[in-house]
Amino acid sequence: MEDLQRNIRHILANRHSADARAFWETLLKEIERRVRYVQQSRWSDVLRSTETEELVGDVLFDLMQGGLARFRGESIGELYAFIRTICERKVARAAQKRIRERKHVDYKADLTFDDRTVPAKAEASEIQGWEVNSPLPTKDQAYLTELLKAGSKAELARRKGVSRAAVTQRIQRIHVKLQELGEQARLEHRTWLQRQAESVISTETSSS
Repeated sequence: MEDLQRNIRHILANRHSADARAFWETLLKEIERRVRYVQQSRWSDVLRSTETEELVGDVLFDLMQGGLARFRGESIGELYAFIRTICERKVARAAQKRIRERKHVDYKADLTFDDRTVPAKAEASEIQGWEVNSPLPTKDQAYLTELLKAGSKAELARRKGVSRAAVTQRIQRIHVKLQELGEQARLEHRTWLQRQAESVISTETSSS
């Protein structure tokens, strides 16, 4: 294009013309290529390949609904760089959202030892209003709280600079201590753990 900006204005003003159709088809190929590359090279463990089509559509829609009008470059190279930046941001945001969702959904499974570790609502209601504290030693309570905040054993291991196996072993030792407690003490611990988890999620949700 001799005058890229003029051609872009023409395309935006005549969305149903043959020129506009050819232009968007060309951009679509670049969008799909870049989204697929970013997803596979950076976020393959977070985003499924089946989500690529949806992300491509999101980028194209954003460009057609005003994103392209913000482009101020004068060359095709600058246009492609502009589009690649949008693709990378879109994929990264989708991945970060999925990570937050996974963290909130899986925190109980990753933290607890079995389904009995976090109390059911009926159990918790039995001691509603109590100032409940875990009967575990303070250092074990602090460790469990750190795990809740980290969101996973792997993340806690990374933060502490140890192996995931080391974290798992520590959790297993805490589990042994819990099994030695009486039923009432275990109930208090489970309620304390639930309240800690709710507090962590509430804090993270309000700050995200």
